[in-house]
Amino acid sequence: MSSDLVWVPHPGAAWLPGKCKGGQVFETELGDVVVEKPQDLEGLGGDQVLDGVNDCCVLANVTPGAILHTVRKRYGEHNIYTNVANVLIALNPFRPLDIYSTEYLELYRRTVDPSAEKPHIFALCAQAFSGLTGGARNQSVLISGESGAGKTETTKLVLYYTSAVLAGQDGGLEDLLMEINPVLEAFGNAKTIRNNNSSRFGKWIEVQVNPGTRNLLGVTVIDYLLEVTRVCGQGPNERNYHIFYQLAKDEDICKGL
Repeated sequence: MSSDLVWVPHPGAAWLPGKCKGGQVFETELGDVVVEKPQDLEGLGGDQVLDGVNDCCVLANVTPGAILHTVRKRYGEHNIYTNVANVLIALNPFRPLDIYSTEYLELYRRTVDPSAEKPHIFALCAQAFSGLTGGARNQSVLISGESGAGKTETTKLVLYYTSAVLAGQDGGLEDLLMEINPVLEAFGNAKTIRNNNSSRFGKWIEVQVNPGTRNLLGVTVIDYLLEVTRVCGQGPNERNYHIFYQLAKDEDICKGL
């Protein structure tokens, strides 16, 4: 029973459910762990924490161990998204997934309560659009994470959803919205030792929308904070920004250099 389990710090897995074997020794699924201050360990707070729930906020005790275990269990079941209220935790699957098709987009676009569906980046986008059109208030989607976490791909998915749900004609501003990212990546992404397409910049894209008609009025890149030092020098096994190599492949440009 989970009433006998506590969150045990683990050198490799950070936190694991564990049961005291006596004294400072706790048994976990990855072996025994010795804890210096067992009296400080927190209990699981119920069996629900072991199930891998959609939203960590439904747990009785929302602790770092509970959140990490939930995310880890869901990832093991091929669910890369987990909600913590309005925060969406996304793990890089390191493989293609078939959860970004038009069918999925329409599912979250047409549902009355996106939060009632399984956690997904489209659900977060649908909630943002609901707040925009329902209350006519500005909405923000902040994407952050370490190198290789999937920020670039998530940004593409947000732009894809935004482009798809806005009314317009083929070849209009909606199509131009999807063409922004490749240009920004060329000037701001580079190969690092951890990621062949690492974003070495931070950007804030502002999308102007008519809430009533859902027409796209315009797009502006407000901030573009670049890692300028990479232009002058790179670390071992790293490269400069993609744009320089792309220009170097153009024979006409190379002749003019």
